[in-house]
Parts: sequence; structure tokens; C-alpha cells
Amino acid sequence: MKTKIICVLLLFVTAVTLAGCVTADRYTEEEHIAYMSERMRVKLIDSANAKVTDFDVYPLYDENDEFRYCLYECEPSGFAFSKVRDKPFDYFYSNLYVTLPKWRKFIVRESDDTEITYNGTLWKEDEDKSFSNAYYECDENGNFVENTVSPFALAGFPEGKLYFLKAYHGYIPAVKSENGNYINLISLEEFEYKAEYAEPEYEFAVPKLSLGFFIKDKLKTPNIFGVL
Repeated sequence: MKTKIICVLLLFVTAVTLAGCVTADRYTEEEHIAYMSERMRVKLIDSANAKVTDFDVYPLYDENDEFRYCLYECEPSGFAFSKVRDKPFDYFYSNLYVTLPKWRKFIVRESDDTEITYNGTLWKEDEDKSFSNAYYECDENGNFVENTVSPFALAGFPEGKLYFLKAYHGYIPAVKSENGNYINLISLEEFEYKAEYAEPEYEFAVPKLSLGFFIKDKLKTPNIFGVL
């Protein structure tokens, strides 16, 4: 029976525009990171209700090996992403950011059991689950594992470029393997990326972080979890 490892956001995703957006080709990578860091500091630290005290910034690259995103690993917990605008006046995909306070892994398996063991790990159903046949990762005490750092941080920030590969309704956090493929930092498995992963029919093909870059006032409800 095939099992899929899935990541789902527990809490709402906040998505907003950043003032004074600029295009990617106007700045070098270093200048863009410095600019976005300044803007994110205002949003994450200097705001009235801020719970973030500091953050580290990491450039993220897409499937074409181009700089397209930034990761902000926050202190004391949480993380955020921003997306580089691709062209002038691209309103829908302007410099946006999403903040993710928590996320969980789960697998999908058809079973009548309330808990299962897979790869030596306990997985249990959750009464508040968002997906059918979903079993969420548990620790050695049987408690649900809630991650408050990014998949990149959870994997120990492997050496080399960090990748954010497009998938359907989400992104695959990854690094390059020695033979030129990728290592998925959610499943920690090596895989060959395919452009088809961004298509609806491949929605459950690979483990991914479910999120989208949206403008808040264009949505009646925020992007909550997506699927994997």
C-alpha cells in the first residue's frame, strides 16, 4: 500500500504586500536581500504586536536555479517567506510574504486504525484533521509533533544552495544531491524534480510545504493549508 508523507499548516497563513516593491532585475541578489530584510524587520519586529525579536535571512532558488524567494528564520520561533517580483506591475505576485508559526507532517493511508507505525514512527489520527485518511506524526510520548522552525532549519540547513521548488499548491524545500538530483527536506528522500509536479494531477506526488503567495485584500479568507 502506497503511503505519502504530507505537510500541513496548523494555523492561518498571513499574506500581505510589502510597501515600495521592486523588481528582481533592479537589484543584485545581495542588494535585494538587504532591501527585503529592512522591509521585513518593519513587518515582523517593529510592528506593535510583534512577537519576533530577530531573524536570519537565506536566499532560496527555484527549479531554474534562479534566486526567487527569501526565508526568514525567526527568533524565538516561527519563520517567513517572501517572493521576488518577476516583472514590473505584476500585482498578483508582487513582493509578498507569508508567516508560518507551526506546521505538521502527516501521511495518508486507508486504515480503520486510529494510529499506525510507519518507518519506525508513530502516526495518529487527529479529530481536527483537515484531510481524510490522515495520520499525524507523533513523538516518543505519543504527542503530536508541531514544528515551529522551517523545514530547512529542521534539516539542519544542509550545505549548498537552498531550493524552493514549485509544486501544486505549494513548494518543495530541497537541496541538491551529489548526483544532481534533489533531497526533499520534508521526507529527507532523494528525488528527481519534474515540472509536472506543479500540475493538479500531481497534487500528491511529492511531500511539500503547502502555502501560497496571495494578496490579503484579494481573498475573502486566508490561505489556510492547501494539500500535499
